[in-house]
Amino acid sequence: MDGNYWSGTEYGGDVQGLPPGYNAWCFHSDNGAQGYLGKASPLYAWAVRDGDVVPYLSCAGFEPPCDSPDVALTVKKNKCIPLKTELIDENDISITDTDIEYPPVLVLVNFAGSAMPSEVVAVDGLPPSKATDGNQFEFIGGRWCFNLKVKDYYTAPGTYTFELRTGSQEEYIIEPTGTVKIVVEK
Repeated sequence: MDGNYWSGTEYGGDVQGLPPGYNAWCFHSDNGAQGYLGKASPLYAWAVRDGDVVPYLSCAGFEPPCDSPDVALTVKKNKCIPLKTELIDENDISITDTDIEYPPVLVLVNFAGSAMPSEVVAVDGLPPSKATDGNQFEFIGGRWCFNLKVKDYYTAPGTYTFELRTGSQEEYIIEPTGTVKIVVEK
């Protein structure tokens, strides 16, 4: 993106009696011009050192029966809904549990008490003994898996929307995320 960027280095010269450390070096990405400006100036930042940038991973979407974010799922209250997905890096390489320290997590992002989606699909689900503890996905059989237990945690009737999110924004970002809607009926 064309614009003025900070270099990350303070300007050490004396400028019209301004206090030391008031200015910093900057450059223009379009023409390569360099100079200095007051640190309060609105310029872009550009990470250029190892560790300054975290990778973006994409969620391939959840596998059936959770593969449509526009369709809500319902399951008997004593069952679990299996969520399975793949995380992929910018080179289309699958990310495993050996690639990241902090597994992705499942986060409740919305609850609509009275709103019911237009399409609700019943899924068989898994036995409650297969439920995932906590909110971290597990890497099993080449996929990131989470077995969402509905019974003990989500009891109020309505639609719950969950997203797969990063386990640590300092390690990686997930964009786009995976989304699933669960309906709990009376």
